[in-house]
Amino acid sequence: MNSERFKIQNSLEANYLCVEMREPIRLDAIAMRVLKADCPDFLIPYQVKTINDQFLFRYRLMNTVALEYSNMTLPKSAFLKMYKSLLLPFINGRDWFLDYHNLCVDPRYVYLNRGGDKAYFVYVPESSFRNTDEEIITFFRKVFTKTMIIDDKDFQVRLYQYFAADENITLAGLYQLILDEIKEDVPVFEQEVSPQRQDSAKQIYSQVKTSVAAALSQAVSSVKTEVSEKVAKEENVGRSDELVLVPDENKNDKVMDVLFGDGKKKKEKKEKEKEKKEKKEKEKTKSVFGGGFFKKKKDAVVISEELGGTGEIGVRKEVVKKSKAVEDLVGTGVRKVEMSDETETEEDDMEIGFPRLELMSSEMAGAPMRIDLNFPGQFIIIGRTSSDEVKPDVAFPEEFKRIGRRHVRIDKGADSYYLIDLGSCNHTFLDGKMLVPNQQYRLCNGMVVQFTESKPVRYRVYI
Repeated sequence: MNSERFKIQNSLEANYLCVEMREPIRLDAIAMRVLKADCPDFLIPYQVKTINDQFLFRYRLMNTVALEYSNMTLPKSAFLKMYKSLLLPFINGRDWFLDYHNLCVDPRYVYLNRGGDKAYFVYVPESSFRNTDEEIITFFRKVFTKTMIIDDKDFQVRLYQYFAADENITLAGLYQLILDEIKEDVPVFEQEVSPQRQDSAKQIYSQVKTSVAAALSQAVSSVKTEVSEKVAKEENVGRSDELVLVPDENKNDKVMDVLFGDGKKKKEKKEKEKEKKEKKEKEKTKSVFGGGFFKKKKDAVVISEELGGTGEIGVRKEVVKKSKAVEDLVGTGVRKVEMSDETETEEDDMEIGFPRLELMSSEMAGAPMRIDLNFPGQFIIIGRTSSDEVKPDVAFPEEFKRIGRRHVRIDKGADSYYLIDLGSCNHTFLDGKMLVPNQQYRLCNGMVVQFTESKPVRYRVYI
């Protein structure tokens, strides 16, 4: 497909992918009519535009990540969902009278949702934008070879063998292979159960239910017997005038434990969890203000009115004596966090020769002070800590909610570094300009990278 005629156009309302048409234009009228009346959910809707006498198809880009920059280190279940979603338009396209050869298979213009399990394609209903079957199979082979399965190496080997051994690979055969793997991957309790297995399960359930009921009855009977023996013992002592029974909490606990589990153990467990949480909070506070965030001896960090009352964290660049700094800060409402005898000058900072991003300001404590660009691979992902199985290479703490789990990517080029916004909800800025998602922007020395529009975190580029 002629993806060299694809161009990104950004405006205040949205970002668009524009596909330029050239003479002679041979449009598929049936496909255009179908897409206008009932566009399937795996395609990005388009508009026909004429700008400066140039005929264009314009696709409104959603909050998605290009396949080229998506996370390709996945567990098997996530890979199967993604791969099935990529195959579906080629299998089901005929139901909409669409020719799958007109689906764009350039990874820069195939998009995934943020969960990675739903694919969106660009469909160009013009005869010069067609792929061959070989190009489509090559696309799916490259997607697989680019992926690393982290929890099932045998499956990855099997798929390698499938692509290597079979020269006559078809989309239908590949789709059936993925469906078979998904069926194997379904947990037992989600699979279809035969009538014989249902009867067996009911019988086992009945037996277990009877056993539990008998155990409960025996436990309650035992507790009642012990209470009766205690009453009889007290009567023998000679208290015949009035018998006051005090409930034995231990006996009641036995009944409750049999019915609902060991309450005492649960209470002790909750107390331990509470103590552990309090200890963790104390350690976190200590690490932030006692040697974590402000650990470097030479960093003179203050939160002051000098930063415009924004609460931003800045580094004082002038050389200041400790005693004089304290005098100057008295009565001004400035809170001194840490101050050494001398602070680091701008010239000292430039002596660090390796390429990096250096923190300039952040309204929240805990942001990485420095992001090293001397990474071993071809790229790194910067994002927020979350419960995902695959973590970003550089992770902000969970408290930075406005930063996405996979916010940006930095690629290492032959001559420089390139910044790519991965469809973040709260955007990324370079020297104050908002980045168009899924596009490469070259980083130059002295540039300012800003994460998010509200409560921004800013870094200076040193290359």
